[in-house]
Amino acid sequence: MKAEQMVIPENWREVSLLEVVQSEKQKIVGGPFGSNLKVSDYQEEGVPIVRLQNVEISKFKNTDIKFISKDKAKELAYHNFKKGDIILAKLGNPIGKTCIVPDYLDHGILTADVVRIRVDGEEIDRDFLLYVLNSYYVNKQLKIGTIGSTRPRVNLEDVRNLKVLIPPLREQQAISSVLSNVDKIIHSTQQLIDYLQLLRKGLMQQLFTQGIEHTEFKETKIGRIPKGWQLVKLEELLEVRSGKRLPKGEKFSDVQTSFPYIRVLDFKDGTINPNNLEYLTPQHKKILNKYTISSEDVYISIAGSIGIVGLVPDELNNANLTENAASLFIKEKKKLTKEFLYYYLDSNIGQKEIRLRTTITTLPKLAFKRIEKIPIILPSIYEQNQITSCFIGIDQIREEEINNLTELKKIRNGLMQDLLTGKKRVSLRT
Repeated sequence: MKAEQMVIPENWREVSLLEVVQSEKQKIVGGPFGSNLKVSDYQEEGVPIVRLQNVEISKFKNTDIKFISKDKAKELAYHNFKKGDIILAKLGNPIGKTCIVPDYLDHGILTADVVRIRVDGEEIDRDFLLYVLNSYYVNKQLKIGTIGSTRPRVNLEDVRNLKVLIPPLREQQAISSVLSNVDKIIHSTQQLIDYLQLLRKGLMQQLFTQGIEHTEFKETKIGRIPKGWQLVKLEELLEVRSGKRLPKGEKFSDVQTSFPYIRVLDFKDGTINPNNLEYLTPQHKKILNKYTISSEDVYISIAGSIGIVGLVPDELNNANLTENAASLFIKEKKKLTKEFLYYYLDSNIGQKEIRLRTTITTLPKLAFKRIEKIPIILPSIYEQNQITSCFIGIDQIREEEINNLTELKKIRNGLMQDLLTGKKRVSLRT
């Protein structure tokens, strides 16, 4: 497999992955042919196997681990792995994603869709090689080898013949140290985002059942709530309005116009992702003019992925809405705020009520009449604002951290591109 030509530092080498492991083919092996290891061989305990779904970029996913008998493992011994080995996915997105077998999996057997790479020489830093194998430089080689395939898959020889750039060992270790430090910051940022999401869910459960500083409660159809709250149906407070698709056979505008069209796939994190919006032509806008959503409404998906809810930013006020969603127009604004409605429907309590009213077919659907029958708690507007301010604060912090994470990943990708090709060098302390 040919790699793109580039100028590299004088003391770096461009070699095949097979050369990295001293040209010993048994150090780079794939799983057995499918007929040699079948699903019927799987069992609940025994010798673990590594499958495609266990491999992510630089991360081993310890989910749904399967096992085979010791006798079967002995029969397939050539296709073994042990802790510390590098494993590479032969297909998937991205193709060639690579991770390290964790220490808690002492040994086991590969399946057909993964390749094991064993690095035990003194010239190669394993962590550095992992970064190389997950780099754009290597991924591009793997993609070239699968062009034209209906289901892209890299073969074992392609993996063995991958071209990799290898600096001296000390520089390998310095590069992997820099990238590892960035990864640690990325990991801690992701942990904070995950914690904020858990905090948000926990607060929703608490505040939508206990409110703020209440001491007396009553039992209702949806559980215990503060005594002073009402429990009403949405139909008493709002009107459900439909979206509309383009006329059959028609297409969206080829250029951006003043008439954005919001689809379910544009719903993200309780708002609208503006990056990939479609736009209507002036002619289509005339036809669909009444099927819009206001920034004062709440959106809800009603077909396919049911119950995705959120608010429309002001800059998309009166944008057109897909037929797979509805807008919830609040008529009784003195009784219900749009923020409270959104957070309530997004909570476990609201999502449960939505699921109870969803028609399960080939394409799940949520009828307008069923939305109207969803019960909602009704504190005072003052308490609604108190409650939603807690969630808004968490969401703002979480959004900032998500943006930080995006930037950190860009920095990491840039560093990988520069450091792993020798475009930028790390200083080596004496």
